[in-house]
Amino acid sequence: MDLSKSILAVAKSELKANAREVGGNNRGPFVAKYLEPSGLKPPQPWCAAFASWCLLRATAKHHLPPLPYFVSAREMFNWAKASGYLLDSPVPGSLVFFSRGGLFSWKGHCGIASSVTKNRLIVIEGNRSSRVQAFGYDIAHIRNLLGFAGIISQENGI
Repeated sequence: MDLSKSILAVAKSELKANAREVGGNNRGPFVAKYLEPSGLKPPQPWCAAFASWCLLRATAKHHLPPLPYFVSAREMFNWAKASGYLLDSPVPGSLVFFSRGGLFSWKGHCGIASSVTKNRLIVIEGNRSSRVQAFGYDIAHIRNLLGFAGIISQENGI
């Protein structure tokens, strides 16, 4: 199984586990699990921590060194861009980045592409709602899209 499939498998397992906030906004055992590798504790925004946690689990399964752990989607996007991981189009297991508060804002959001067709993209996201959830997008009209990043295989230098 290649790394992208492993990343997606981890995200799907969290979706199946009904990962969610418990006890209030940005709180609970799932949020704590995603934040723990960063040293932060709830309550904190957790979309990038969820994506980083999925990457951490997948790289460990492949006995690869861990990637940087992010709690900021914009920082994660900037790292992916600087590392040469940006893609022209999404593939299952790639990261999907969105801006929040304008194109040049420090705010962002991210998720993991689950399925891709010519016109439709399904993304597994944490912290868009109070749980890990899959959302569908019309590929030609994704609002606030920053880009896609493929931490796809060992050929990418990881």
